[in-house]
Parts: sequence; structure tokens; C-alpha cells
Amino acid sequence: MVRARQRHPVIAAAVMSIAALAMVAAKPGPAVKRIDGLRSRASAVRSQITGLERQLQAVLDTASVRCLEAKFSPDAKPSSGCGGLEERVSEGQILLELKDYERASILLFDAVETPGFDRSSVYDDAVNALAEALYGSGNLVGARTYFRLLVERGSRIYGQRAIVRLIEITGRLNDYGNVDVYYDAYLKMSGASVRPEIAYVRGKQLVRAGRYDDAIAVLATVPRSNAAGLKAAYLQAVALIGKGGKEATGRAIELFRSVGDSFARNPEEKEVQELAWLALGRLYYDLGDLTRSADSYQNIPRESSHFPDMLFEVTWTFIKRGQTLQDKPEQARAEFQKAVQALDILLIAAPGSRLGPDINILRGNLYLRLGEHDKASAAFEGVIGEYRPTMEQLEKLMTERGDAKRLLHDIMAVDERMLTVDSLLPPLAAKWAQGQEAIDDALHVYKDLRVGKNEVEAARGVIARLNRVLDSPDRVELFPVVTEVHTATLLTRDRALQLVAEVTDLQGELLRPYAGAGYAEAVARRKALENKFGSIPKTAQGLSERANRIGGRIDDLDRQLFRLSIALDSQLAVLAAIDKYAVDLKAGGKLDPADEEYWISNLNQVRAAVEQMKQEHDQLAVWIRREREGLTLAGGSGSQESEIRAQLQEALGQEAALVNQARARAPADVVRALTEIDAVSVEVDSLVGRANRLAQVLEQAVDRRADVIRRAIAVEQGRLDGYERQVLAYENEAGDAAASAAARALKGVRDEFYDFVLRADVGLVDMAWQKKKEKSDEISRLVKKERAELKAMDQEFGEVLQAEE
Repeated sequence: MVRARQRHPVIAAAVMSIAALAMVAAKPGPAVKRIDGLRSRASAVRSQITGLERQLQAVLDTASVRCLEAKFSPDAKPSSGCGGLEERVSEGQILLELKDYERASILLFDAVETPGFDRSSVYDDAVNALAEALYGSGNLVGARTYFRLLVERGSRIYGQRAIVRLIEITGRLNDYGNVDVYYDAYLKMSGASVRPEIAYVRGKQLVRAGRYDDAIAVLATVPRSNAAGLKAAYLQAVALIGKGGKEATGRAIELFRSVGDSFARNPEEKEVQELAWLALGRLYYDLGDLTRSADSYQNIPRESSHFPDMLFEVTWTFIKRGQTLQDKPEQARAEFQKAVQALDILLIAAPGSRLGPDINILRGNLYLRLGEHDKASAAFEGVIGEYRPTMEQLEKLMTERGDAKRLLHDIMAVDERMLTVDSLLPPLAAKWAQGQEAIDDALHVYKDLRVGKNEVEAARGVIARLNRVLDSPDRVELFPVVTEVHTATLLTRDRALQLVAEVTDLQGELLRPYAGAGYAEAVARRKALENKFGSIPKTAQGLSERANRIGGRIDDLDRQLFRLSIALDSQLAVLAAIDKYAVDLKAGGKLDPADEEYWISNLNQVRAAVEQMKQEHDQLAVWIRREREGLTLAGGSGSQESEIRAQLQEALGQEAALVNQARARAPADVVRALTEIDAVSVEVDSLVGRANRLAQVLEQAVDRRADVIRRAIAVEQGRLDGYERQVLAYENEAGDAAASAAARALKGVRDEFYDFVLRADVGLVDMAWQKKKEKSDEISRLVKKERAELKAMDQEFGEVLQAEE
């Protein structure tokens, strides 16, 4: 700790010399008046020095400075009395509440991973907040690590919540290996008293794991009045169906009906009810109770997302009822007409559904039963016209063995609505390929890999930003406890440097006539640096005003950049629309090869130009963000402002050396007149030195703490490198597997389209045979009628003919 300085001996001697000088002065001539003026100006400087000394001492006396050694020394230990890590935890919790998960994770990770901090009273708070921040950002693996830590520590406050999160993460990651471990830990921690919400989560996991008896027992403990009660009852019924057996099925029906008849308190419970009615419709259909099946389906409203499924399923209920009424043609016809109406509504309610070809083939067959041949023909021919061209294109593509990765890219593009005219796959084939199990698995892997790569990229961005700040002159801003003290110290030192320059001017006015060569140039250089130095704010308000002024300019740039981003997005949207138009033309066979080549060439050129502008836009956004991050900085060691200070101090030192040389050539009366000014110079130099030493102590303390953070970052960097290598390895494996996945998908799509076309062709053949049969029956009827009429005529005119004979 720097202590208040005692009065320097030189100052005391100077006071005695000044008194002697005053006694020698006989009368006030011009020189004496000039010296008196300089003495008065020196006295004013001394008053300012006294004020600055008080300011500096006030900085030294703050609790923040007293805590610096405890916080930032090499063997620093967490101390609740000095804040520091606790303050970081508080800031992280605030950022967590604001859903700023990235910054919260950085602050909280630094606190949690600090050696010795696990003995702090707020350590569990920090670990829980870090886990929640990682969970909120989607880093489930990282969140799981810290939730596990809370459980292992037996956290009294956060233990149960951590277990619930772990069970949720288990479900989201489809990793059920530790479900029992987590639940047993929860039972132990809660004294075997299970909250309904946790019982529901546990039951859901057990159902997914196929442990139906355990799931039924756990879900039965959730009261219907609880927020999870209706969902638990539905899941219990699902578990009963999974268990199987007549008794279990009966209980499941009762539960589904009770769920459907319950009062829905919110949209979530409303959807659970709709799922229950769907389940009842299917159960009754399987049991042959077609009336109850149809009645159950009718409880699903038109606005429900499950309405298309209901329509398709209830159609089969009508068909099956019609088939049971073969001895009652009119009633059977009415059921078939109901089925057709349901299918017509379904085509309107779910355009583009994968059920489309099945719906139209089923409509065609129903029209055959109803004897409406034109409508049946239209339904069958519509399927053939839509799916046969794509089937033929697929067969050609499979024969040519197109690039597997490119084919998979086309399939993924459909999922992201980014299919382009130069895609190898027909749009319909790419869309249908997504339904193949092999492709769904490949897409899932690719999406997970993309998420992993994005997380790696984001983590590298965070590390780069941290390293950039740690290596910058402004790293002191990372530590709020130091920033305020550091800023106050720099402001005091800057004002003191101004006083040094004033004292130097006082000395120069007396010694200029005796200065040697180079003095004028030294003064000019120092004055030029003073002009630069004068632009640096010397007050906290000045720093704030500068930050606001620059912040306003950055805000203007940000707004302009936002407008540019909207324009770029609009251009990309236009390109996507044009591309979609070309894709549709190509899919409909209306795009000849020459036009296709034109579209591909021009669209790709324009898209590349827009993408280049997008990259430049992103680079500008990064630059603006970096500039915004440095707005509140006061210019620490290594900054441009620090260089100006150092250059000014160097120039003042050189000028002081020349002044001392001139002092040796000056007459005794001038030297005696300098005594008081020299005393002031000693005081102000001492003040600058004290401020420099305090700033150096602060910056060295920050450097030591920054080194600790750098080491922690280096460890995480190593882990990140390993994770990235793992992701790349998986990506290579996925790329190798893409060929077989794409081949299986295309074969599956081709087979599905072939089946659609074949069934539609069979429908047309059936229709032709039915028409032939109807014609044959008509002909047979007419022949029989003709024969009957001839026979009647023979009978009627037989006697006449015989008489004539």
C-alpha cells in the first residue's frame, strides 16, 4: 500500500531560499515583477497538485484497492470480503435472467473453474447458473457435466432440480443409460417423496424405454389435478397398450375416454385430448367396433393439427362399414360416399401430403365401387401423370450413378427449402427421399454434425474474442473491480502531466535565454504532443461523453448495416423465388436443356455475388461489434493513448534535461528565482510517479489474472480441438455412408413411385374390366331381351304363320 508522502526536504530548503530572496529584493523592477508573476503561477500549480494528491489518496483508500492483492496476487484465494468472483457470479446470474447465455457462460465458467472457489458459499449458485446457461444455449453435454456436479456435491438447494434436468437431457439425447441412477439419486435426496412433475418425467422415460409395468406404476401416482395429470393419464394408457392383453386394453380405453372427456385447461391439454380421441378411434377400429371408432374420430376439430390423420383413418372406418353391408347396397353406397367426401376434404386440408397418392388411388377405387368411371379414371391418371415421370428420371439417375454426396445435398436442400435448378434430383423425389429411414438417419447425423460444427465455430469465436481482449491494452475492463480504480488513476495522472508541462513552461521562461541548441525544437515537439494529449478526456464525464459520441456513430453504422442486411435478404429471397420457378418448370418438364443451362449459369453467378456481399456484411458486423466492445475503455497500458502519454513524458524529460543544462549557464539570481518553481516541480513529479506506480500495480495485477484465464482458455482450446477432430472424423464417416444411404433412399423412392403407378395402372385396368363387364352384361341383357322378345313374337304370330303355311 502506497502511503501519503512526507514533505520533501528540498521543499523546506526552497521555502527558506524564497524567504531570503524576498528579503534581498530592494524594489520591484521589471525582472522582479516577472519573477513574482512566475511565483504566483507556481503557487496556483501547487494548489492544483494538492487537490490531485487528495484525489489520488482517496483512490488508494478505497476498499477496491485494499482488495487487489487478495484478488490478483499469484497466490490469490477467493475472499468473500472483497467480492471479485462473487461479483462475477452475480453478473452471470443477471445475464442468465436476460437469456444472454453466451456471456453468462463465460463469466460463470471463469468463476467455477477458479481453483479454491469450490469452498465459496456461492459456488453451488455459480455451478447451477452455469449449467442453466449451457442448457439454455443448447449445449446439453456441457450442461449435463455441471448438473452432475451439483448432484455429486449433494447440493441441498439445486440437487433435485439438477436431477430433473438430467432426466430431461437424457430424453433429449436419447441416452437412457443413467435414468435409473438419476432417479435413485433423486429418491435418496427427496426422502422417497416424488413430486408429480418428476414422476411424469420419469414415467415418460420409462415408456420410451419400453418398461411398461414400471411406467404404469409411476404415472399412476400423478394426480389428475396436477399440471401434468392429463398427460400422465394419457401416457399410462399408452403404456397399457404397449403391455398388451385384453384387460390392459380395456383399462387403456377407459383412460383414453376419461382424458378425452376431461376439461382442457390450456392448449397443451387440448392436444392431449385430441391424441386420446385418435387412439380411441384406432383401438375401436382394431376391435371391429366401427360405430364407436367413427364417433371417436368426430371429436377432433377441423382446426386441429391431427385433423388430416383423423380424416384418413375415419375413411377406412366408412369403407369397412360399407364392406359389411354388401346385402344392403344403398346403405353400403352411402358409406362409400362418406369415405369419398372425407378424402376430398383431406386433399384440401393437407395439400402436398405424402398420403396424396394413396388418397387418390383410394378415391379411384371408391369411385369404381360407386360406378363413377370418369372420376375414377381422373384419379388414377392423376397419380400416374405425377409420379411416372419422376420414377423414370430416378431410374435413369440410378443407372448413371450420380454423385452420392450431391444427391444427399439435394435431399437436405428440400428440408431447408433451398432446392435449386441445378439440383440432380427431381424435387418430388428429393421430398419423398426424406421419408426413407436411411435418409432420415443420415439427415439426423448431418444436422447433428452441423450443430456440432456451429458450436465449435461459436466456441472458437468466443475464445478468439476472449484472447483478443486479454491481449489488448484494454484487458483491465474484464475486471470491473479494477476498472474504476484504474480509470480514476489514469485521470489523476493525466491531469498531473498537464501540471508538469505548466511547471516546465515556468522554468523555460526563466532559462530560455541560456538554453543551448535543440531547446527550441524540444519545446516544439513537446507542444505538438500536448495538442494530441489535450484531446484525451481528463474527467470521468469526459470519458462518458466520448463513449456516447462514438457510440452514436457506431449506432448509425449499425442501422445502415441493418438496412443493407434487409436488402441482401430481399435479394436472396428474390433469387430463391426465381429458382423455385425454374425448379417447378423443370419438374413439370417445361424447361428445355438450353434454358436450364441459362438458368443455372446466371442464377449461380448472381447468387455468388450476393453471397460475397453477405460475407462482407458479416465482416463489417464483426468490426462494429469489436468497436462497440471498446467504447468504455480509458486507454490502459499499450493503447494509443498510453503511447501519447509515454511520448509526452519522454519529451518533458528531454526538455527538463536541456533546462538543467541551461541552469548551469544561468546567473545566480535566476537560479535563486527558480527555487520555488523547482519545489513545485518536485511535488508534481512525485505525484506523477505515484500515479504511475499505482497504474503499474493495477496493470500487473490484471496481467497475472489474465494469465490464469489464458491457461484455462488453453485447456478448453485443447478440448475444443479434440472435439473438432472428432466431429471431422464423424463427418468423414457420414460422407462415406452417404453413398449407400442415398442409394437406398432412391431405390426406396423409386419402388414407392413404382407401386403408386402400378396400383393406379391396376385401377385403370380394373376400371376397364369393370366397364367391359358392364358392357358385356349390357350386351347379354340386350341379347336375352332380344331373345325373349323374339320368343314372344314367335308365340304371338305362330298361329298366323302356321295358317299361312
